[in-house]
Amino acid sequence: MNHSLDRPHMALIVGLIAIGLGLMETLSGEALLGYGRTASRGEDPKTFWKAVAVHYLCGVAGIGYYLYDKFLAR
Repeated sequence: MNHSLDRPHMALIVGLIAIGLGLMETLSGEALLGYGRTASRGEDPKTFWKAVAVHYLCGVAGIGYYLYDKFLAR
């Protein structure tokens, strides 16, 4: 079955959302943590940068999976 939103496309969408979230957090100085918590760059920089790094890495992994599946996994 060839669906319009198969697994590689969903990985690309999730990757772009994660990169956007990381960029938004970097610019605003407030990182989203689990269960409605946030970390501020000024108050808790270590937790803030860990959360931002996780969002960027998830974004890169999603986009990387999409590119691998689209161009290299033939």
